[in-house]
Amino acid sequence: FSFVPRSASLVDELKETLDCPDAIRKDIREYGMSRKTLDRNAPYVNRSRRAGSRPARIADDVAKYVREESAKAGENCRNASSDVVESLFGVCKMRKCPNPLVVVTPFVFLLPPHARIHGDENGNSRPVNFKKSLEDVGLSEIEDRKKENLLENMVAKRIKFFKSA
Repeated sequence: FSFVPRSASLVDELKETLDCPDAIRKDIREYGMSRKTLDRNAPYVNRSRRAGSRPARIADDVAKYVREESAKAGENCRNASSDVVESLFGVCKMRKCPNPLVVVTPFVFLLPPHARIHGDENGNSRPVNFKKSLEDVGLSEIEDRKKENLLENMVAKRIKFFKSA
């Protein structure tokens, strides 16, 4: 590692090159993608622009990406993290039948009430009346969605087969 002190400026530049996208990624992961994302992260972008040509190019590319994605979101805040999806599947796995043949059942339609919907960067959530939404959906609609979107699982196939035999 004797070359490291001689390359201290390069190491600092590379660290700054990684710091800007990492800081913005953490912000987007926590608060989502919205028009305010770039404003919140302007200090990281500006600091990277002053740090050298490589960090400036990366900072400009990241800022451009955030600007484009934020424009797509408009006034809304879009989730930009897989944490929510992973958490929802964790809920599903925790509550599903332990039989490995069951796989996905209509139970999957109960996942949306577990989703957290961000409204803004202050943590204020948009009001969503899941109870009313669930009450408005009839069993026939669930059955239709099940036929359209879910495959028949192995347990159901086995039961149907042995009933007919």
